[in-house]
Amino acid sequence: LSSVELTIVFFDADGNEAGSSSGYTIFALIPPGELSPFEIYFPEGVPADVESIGLAAQWNPDYGGSPAIREGFNVQVTSSGWTDSGFDVSGTVQNNNSKGVRSVYLAFAFYNAQGRLIGLYADVVEDVKAGETDTFERTVVPAYFSETEVDRIEVIYEGYFEG
Repeated sequence: LSSVELTIVFFDADGNEAGSSSGYTIFALIPPGELSPFEIYFPEGVPADVESIGLAAQWNPDYGGSPAIREGFNVQVTSSGWTDSGFDVSGTVQNNNSKGVRSVYLAFAFYNAQGRLIGLYADVVEDVKAGETDTFERTVVPAYFSETEVDRIEVIYEGYFEG
């Protein structure tokens, strides 16, 4: 799939729409069986105690024309932990493709010990030549987390070739 747009509709106890909000997946391309995080902001004016929500999705099929690719990369988190500035994440992006990539988009999903998603952060590593490895160091501010006990980090990624 490509260009996936998600809409959440919030309903009150009487079944009336209390508001809605839309957003796109972080990644442009979602191959079969793969995931893409998304971020949709809670709309103003909607009470926090809504009764239920509805979720709708719209997308375009990917016919192989997307410039994004998920194969041929090895992404590793080499260190992570809280500092005075936020949650530091360091690691490497290895490009095992035969062409250089101008951008590798990274989505960091942070989970607690119970497996609940407690944070999400997206970033990019630029210009990774074919066969080379680049490093990244990011500080994620506490506002991106719902709690601070990070047990596991999952990194989802996609790359865009040069030219």
